[in-house]
This record gives sequence, C-alpha cells and structure tokens, in this order.
Amino acid sequence: MLKAIQNLDDINNAEPDSSDLEGSDLESHDLKSYDSYSNDKQQAQHKLRHQLKNSRYISEFATPLLRKKGAKKKNKRGLKRLIKAQKALGRYLDHNQYQQRYQQKSTVDTNALYGAGWFAARLSDDYNRHHKRLANVKDNDIFW
Repeated sequence: MLKAIQNLDDINNAEPDSSDLEGSDLESHDLKSYDSYSNDKQQAQHKLRHQLKNSRYISEFATPLLRKKGAKKKNKRGLKRLIKAQKALGRYLDHNQYQQRYQQKSTVDTNALYGAGWFAARLSDDYNRHHKRLANVKDNDIFW
C-alpha cells in the first residue's frame, strides 16, 4: 500500500505542464501523452483504493485475534485512519468522475456547466483532504 501511495505521489509530481495543453497548436502527440498520464493516474488511484479496502478488511479481521490491549488500540486507531482515507479517496474519485461527465454533457446542454464547475471546485478540497488522510495512513504504526 505504501508503494501505491508513493507511486501516486510520483505520478502527481510528474504532472504535465498545463501550459503545454493551451493554445491552438496542439499536436496529437501532446494529447496522447496527456491521455496516457491521465490513464496512469486513474489506474494508480484505483489500485490504491483497492489496497486501502484490502488493508481495512485485514485490520478488521485481525482485531479480535490480538491479545494485548495496546495492540488493539493501535489497530483501532489505524483502522479509523484507513476508513477515513478510503472514504476521502473514494469521494475524490467520484467527484472527479462526475465532473468529467458534466463537462462532457455541457457540450450539448449549457445547464450542465454549473454542475461541472461545482464539482471542479470540490475537487481541490477533496484532493487536499485525501492527501492528508493518506499521509496519516503512511505515518500510522504497524499494529502486529
């Protein structure tokens, strides 16, 4: 899971320059590289979401097996952090998908621009929130 978080951070840091995508002289190569970047980012996010879900289930399963009270407390604290990270990442991915759909729909219906703008505004807050939650998961002590 930590490798998936690091991979997502690396992809986010290697984000293509938005100035390359502006202007009317876009080449098909630039668009293909941006689409490839977007696809890689989505795959990394979904892989991370899947690993968060698996870690959550393993933690829930392992809690009753622990004998020491301190270990149970660490596990419960870690489980809370996993749940918060999973929900925050899920909300970010959902809002990103909704924003893209409204953006596509806005080509036909101008009323959809309001929804696209609202979700675009929510994405920055969701992005910050899920990165904060993932940092908490990274800093979490291993309970076993």
